[in-house]
Amino acid sequence: TLVHSLTINGETFSMSITVPAKTTAAQLLLQLQEVDYIGSVNIGSLTETTEEGATSKTVSFAISGTLAVPADEEAEVENNEVQ
Repeated sequence: TLVHSLTINGETFSMSITVPAKTTAAQLLLQLQEVDYIGSVNIGSLTETTEEGATSKTVSFAISGTLAVPADEEAEVENNEVQ
């Protein structure tokens, strides 16, 4: 897996990624959905490429999403602000 770019802007993020197969892209998406600090994840269209003379393919795509503070940390922050 190769991350070409990662941009974080406030509460949003975007990544440009290349992986060896569509199944790897799906696994990555599922893993990102499990990260506590990620609120939502959207995947753009997949582009499958075979290099000339190569037998393997690569899959390139973009991911965008929102960042979130996990509920337990948000409650901790709120409790610290009240005191």
